[in-house]
Amino acid sequence: MFITDLQVGDFFSKISSSVATKYEKDRGLIKLIASSPNIGYSFVTDRLLCEWIQLFDPTYKPPSITKVKVGTFAIAAEMRTMIADLIQEADRVTICTDLWTAADGTHFLGIVAHFYCQSKCKPIRLIVGNKEITDSATASNIAKVIQDVWQRSFGRDLGGYRIANYVCDGGRNLCNCCNYDLPYLFAISAANERDEPELHFDGIEIG
Repeated sequence: MFITDLQVGDFFSKISSSVATKYEKDRGLIKLIASSPNIGYSFVTDRLLCEWIQLFDPTYKPPSITKVKVGTFAIAAEMRTMIADLIQEADRVTICTDLWTAADGTHFLGIVAHFYCQSKCKPIRLIVGNKEITDSATASNIAKVIQDVWQRSFGRDLGGYRIANYVCDGGRNLCNCCNYDLPYLFAISAANERDEPELHFDGIEIG
């Protein structure tokens, strides 16, 4: 994910606003940095950024690198809580997984949850986690990573019983993980225990 024109525009609209507080401006800049892995905390000291800020609000002084770092962790915690709260509303959740290997041979696992959100009255697609698999990418190790993300990354047990289906690509280890290891770890049966309407999630994001 890279910084988008929308994110930049949102930040500078806060900078140029006469009613925005220092806290709101700082948070806008921190969110801008936190949302993109292609820039670091030291972005707040970037010469070009400081020149742009001076054009919009000469009185605004960007936060320190330490404050940006602390703020980024706070935003990440807020996002984890938000995701956990949304999933908590769902009766059933479909977990989609994708495994890929970097050029250096490192394995990564992406985990996406699809469910119907009662409060928003629409289907939701959430990126639950993107985690490195430090051990060999066997079916059991993949399942343990998914279990760890699902049950512990949010700081509370989200309930394995909520998982209705597992969806993956045709990779043998992922298929074995979804067919055998995950149902065993979560101690639930595969879904289709009751008839439910078909939901289409393509292109749907958090609203």
